[in-house]
Amino acid sequence: MIDGLPSSRNREMQLDLLETAWRDPERVPSGTLHSALRAARQLTQQTWVSDEFNASTAEDREWNLDEDRREVNELLATLPQRTDANRTATIEFLKRWAVPNPLNHLRWPQE
Repeated sequence: MIDGLPSSRNREMQLDLLETAWRDPERVPSGTLHSALRAARQLTQQTWVSDEFNASTAEDREWNLDEDRREVNELLATLPQRTDANRTATIEFLKRWAVPNPLNHLRWPQE
């Protein structure tokens, strides 16, 4: 994933493959997969990838927050389809992930 997809110039295909992997109830999500997905989403909309932790503009911060919410919701929707072990590992990922979600103690920023 790290070496193969970036060499393709077909950004839409990259995004489709990564989104499919992200939602796949047979695959436990990972930080590497998430980073690749986030970069692919940005590259379909612009020519650069912003640093999600150092978003410089309010627009970038809002975009990141919207993406965080969407990504959490995508994973939560797959929990009933996962095997017990996979569901447990996915819940652990969500608990450790530094993104506010119902399974960790972080809070969504006030809207």
